[in-house]
Amino acid sequence: MPGGERVVRGSETNPILAIKERNAARRCKVTPVGDSKKENVSDPRAKRWQRLLETDAPRQLQSIEISDSNIFADQIIVFSRVTAIIGRHGTGKSLLLRTIEALFGYSTPPYAPPFVGESMKYHNEKFSRPSGNFRVTVKCPDGLIVRDIELQASPKERAIEWAPIFGACYATPIAAFSDIGYMFDNSDPANAVRERDASRAELDAIRNITGRSYDKLTYRTVLTDEMDGIKYYSLFVIGVEDGRRVDSWTLSQGELWVHHILGDFLSRELANERLALIDEPETFLANSAQRPFVDQAAREILKKDSQLIVGTHSFDMLNRFPLHNIRLCLRIDGKIHVVQPATFATIRDAVGVDGPVRGLILVEDAFAAKVLKSLFAIYDVALYRDAEVVRCDGESGVRSGVQSLRYARRVKFVGVLDGDQRDASTLSKVMSENILYLPGASTPEQELLNGAIRHASFLSDLSGRSSSEIMAGVDACASLDHQYQIGRFARHMGLSEDTITSYLVRAWLQNAEIEMQARNLVVQLRSCITPA
Repeated sequence: MPGGERVVRGSETNPILAIKERNAARRCKVTPVGDSKKENVSDPRAKRWQRLLETDAPRQLQSIEISDSNIFADQIIVFSRVTAIIGRHGTGKSLLLRTIEALFGYSTPPYAPPFVGESMKYHNEKFSRPSGNFRVTVKCPDGLIVRDIELQASPKERAIEWAPIFGACYATPIAAFSDIGYMFDNSDPANAVRERDASRAELDAIRNITGRSYDKLTYRTVLTDEMDGIKYYSLFVIGVEDGRRVDSWTLSQGELWVHHILGDFLSRELANERLALIDEPETFLANSAQRPFVDQAAREILKKDSQLIVGTHSFDMLNRFPLHNIRLCLRIDGKIHVVQPATFATIRDAVGVDGPVRGLILVEDAFAAKVLKSLFAIYDVALYRDAEVVRCDGESGVRSGVQSLRYARRVKFVGVLDGDQRDASTLSKVMSENILYLPGASTPEQELLNGAIRHASFLSDLSGRSSSEIMAGVDACASLDHQYQIGRFARHMGLSEDTITSYLVRAWLQNAEIEMQARNLVVQLRSCITPA
């Protein structure tokens, strides 16, 4: 407890509340979801993402501190195990990825701007090549390793700084198709230095991404060139579909790109416990292919105990990344700033699209919608984008809406009633399958005010108001109709209604039973809106 302050329980200050608490405990039946700190996820793709988001790789880039750069602003950029880099065109996404690669050495030939580790013959690097001080921190099993890297040093010198501790490899469509084109013109695909057949899981992933159902798929690694002791390779693909042969000579650009990343880059180029940098992977991909593509990339990253940083404009791919795992590139006064966006509205503006609404969630009123959105912000931020929360005219409006939508096929829907409706009546089969409840056994307003009393110390820390002010505020609105209570409490606290609602929800969730119900509700909503 902060400062040793005692939490004032509601039942200790209000006998009527004590009776309500006992009744709520008897009436509130919660479906356990296992560990209350983890969602009960059955979709293997969601499980993989959960593991990636909740665990670190054995070795991973933790941060880059930049100072005195001609292109980047002075800053510290922090990375997660999986990080998405977003931003408008020309704000520095590709340059950041190329810079990260160059800090660990350099391997990708500079086919096109931005040029970082090396330059072309007539490239005027004075104006476009990054300079400055770059302090790189990598987390390893034995602790943190910090290096000050000079981009002006040779690629070999930069690589030696990290060998064999860590490394990074970079993939971009420009380099991929340059390698493929060079192979077509200069090498015999029959002369493979390595050959392997795709696994059943890989074939399933390719089907989900491209729509091709291969009976067999063979990946050939072809040596295309060797310069200064460095060997260059490309990938040649041979597939059998419905008894017919298809290969790289006849595949589309999208298919060649998918095979390049999944069949070569992540399986051959990316070493275990290293960093994969992929620039605009949505290039050449249909919208329907983007989510399964990044899902399969996540699977490969887990297999190799690796780290992934993706530069993307794809909203479907970004749906896999929580806000905490997204970085936004901004160009301000000629310098690149890399920041963590504060809201998903910022991301929508940066990407330039609104994600498609996947379903409708019907609630009793505007305040129930606020509470639900606050829960999304804590447990599943993507639900705020995937679902439209529609307020109805009370409990009967939710029921009528669910009944009217029962024949809908192209839109998912679910109703969420207030907790005081949990045992109000017997539900029909249609209703029972499509009606959920907010946590607790009272109206959401009363639930939150009860939580304010039970966890006054916690709410005091959040709001900057004393526990006595909180108690007085709850007392001042106790006799009002429920729809006016939170507005009155907000005025008493001197805060906006949206702010105080967010604080009240977090205080309410300090109750373990309420927290479990809230987490369970969000998991059920996710499964209703986007079923596996």
